[in-house]
Amino acid sequence: MAPVKESNIPLPRSYVEQYWQLVRKSLENIFSKSPNEADALQETIENLPTAQQDFFYNEEPFNVAADLAGENPTDSQIKVYLWLRTVEDLKQILENYDYLEYDETLTNPGLLQINVTSQDADRGVQVITDICHKLEAVTHRNYFFSYGGSYTGSDNLEEVWSFFTLREVRHEKQSV
Repeated sequence: MAPVKESNIPLPRSYVEQYWQLVRKSLENIFSKSPNEADALQETIENLPTAQQDFFYNEEPFNVAADLAGENPTDSQIKVYLWLRTVEDLKQILENYDYLEYDETLTNPGLLQINVTSQDADRGVQVITDICHKLEAVTHRNYFFSYGGSYTGSDNLEEVWSFFTLREVRHEKQSV
């Protein structure tokens, strides 16, 4: 989700829905508040003139949730939000790949798994590379990937993979 620029053109509905989804997820998953606490504010914002809406939507959804919760976020809460946002960014990227879906059942924070939903889909490693680069462009963080699946000795794994994972590259500071 990139900040929007002020204009008289209404924001795309998909952007607005994703924005409020992040506010609600932050309220519920980070601040342990009801996601419904965002309803009145959303209604108020949507009734503002377009230029004022643009100004509001430049604020990070997490900050809106923190204000609604009446809390100053901790470092660990910010990390959880960044993870939620990364997952939402990935899901938005995957909308262009109808044969791939994010694995919601994986509970390992920091690891994103994407599964193939149609084994008949034409796929190559370049697809994984493209998705990885798109996620890096949106999040401004680096990722590495691995892929796998069931295959026979005559299969080319680069063309028959059934899942891949993305993990953020963490650069540890070394003391000299």
